Amino acid sequence: MKTNKAIQRAELWAANIETKRRTMHLRARENHAKPLILPAPEIVREAMAGVFNSRTGKFLANAPKSSAKPLAHVLHKLIQWHGGGGNLGGPFAMQWTCDTIAKNLGLSITGRELFDQIDTLAIVMRAGKSNALSNWARVLG
Repeated sequence: MKTNKAIQRAELWAANIETKRRTMHLRARENHAKPLILPAPEIVREAMAGVFNSRTGKFLANAPKSSAKPLAHVLHKLIQWHGGGGNLGGPFAMQWTCDTIAKNLGLSITGRELFDQIDTLAIVMRAGKSNALSNWARVLG
């Protein structure tokens, strides 16, 4: 029987994200800060299952089509953006895409909230490192 390695890898990441969710809330409480909001577990699983290759479980080179896997498309694009130079076109386009996704999927959150949650997830997947944000911080001082 064949196994879908993308789903297996997504399940492992989702479990890891749940652990991080608890840790992030505890750290925020200790520092009297607002906790970063991660997407709901089902959104995490769906988005992550779409960014991995189903045969090998490796990260896809190109983003999946937004019509087929909209959450995975946004996650993949944001992961790429955080690894890049920081072109402002990427986040703006993804915010509009998230508005459409939230409406089409009938989510109880707004497109802006979905964008913020998936963006946080992308940073968590990149181990908290973002070349784009570092570049913008350096430019803006």
